[in-house]
Amino acid sequence: MLYEKLLEGGAGQGNNRRWTRHLANPILRPTPGSWAGEWIANETIIQVGDEYLMYLDGKTGPVERIGVAAAKVSSFDGLTWKEYAGNPVLDIGPGGYDHTSVLDPSVIWFHGSLWMYYTGIGGPPDRICLAHSGDGYRWVKEEQNPVLSGRCPHAVVFKDTVYLFYLVYNEDGGYDVRLATSCDGVSFEKHTQRPILPRGKEGVWDWFSVVTPRIFAEGGVFQMFYAADNERVDEPRGFGVAISRDLVSWEKYPGNPVFLTGASGTWDSEAIWCPWLMKRGEEYWMWYCGSRTTYSQGLTPQTGVAILA
Repeated sequence: MLYEKLLEGGAGQGNNRRWTRHLANPILRPTPGSWAGEWIANETIIQVGDEYLMYLDGKTGPVERIGVAAAKVSSFDGLTWKEYAGNPVLDIGPGGYDHTSVLDPSVIWFHGSLWMYYTGIGGPPDRICLAHSGDGYRWVKEEQNPVLSGRCPHAVVFKDTVYLFYLVYNEDGGYDVRLATSCDGVSFEKHTQRPILPRGKEGVWDWFSVVTPRIFAEGGVFQMFYAADNERVDEPRGFGVAISRDLVSWEKYPGNPVFLTGASGTWDSEAIWCPWLMKRGEEYWMWYCGSRTTYSQGLTPQTGVAILA
């Protein structure tokens, strides 16, 4: 199990050195003049038939939209993704809850079809919205949108229930991870434990803001990888991991963080988000997005991969 492998590596830099950033990074880059002209990031991956589909949000000008890139399962190398010619697959609305931007896709199989939870920006507060698809390329927005207040959803189906992890501001000005559950995927009940993943004590690497949780299930254990920082709201410099058997009670790895930003001047040197894990043979592959700049400098998020053998 990945968590047990991390235990072998000790803490902080010990585990960080065990990950190998692929030389092809970043594997997905912005394309000037396209739907993702300035950045392409916030990935989520799901298998649909004979394809792996990676959903991402791309930014051009002030607007973010959601697109998809595909890779054949039979020839999957983890690096080669073909962007869909019809991108974006989910665009902003004409008004209301998501007329400014759509971003942060999280896609699951539920009730025999694909459900995408995403952040809709259309004026405060931020809202979590929903769209449906049968093939992964054509999406229809849910009539009852928005389904929840918050942003950056990550959905997991467990025992016929949707567990939706999402972000809200905490009292210190950073983000906390909250949890809501739903039996029908539309009407959600917020969990009473808030936050669902506690921040660290003041001054610890993850005390101020916790963002972009992603859950990797293995051997009956849920492993939450998350980004966090002790000073910045949404420019995290490390990934941590916590484990759970019920998606409610989480135990943090005592050696966090397990992955850190890249060397100075590299594509992921200033911030990293959205750690998405997959086991391939005896290796663990982690797709994530990184930026060599901060918000004040103009973010430059791109998508890359790191491998733990």
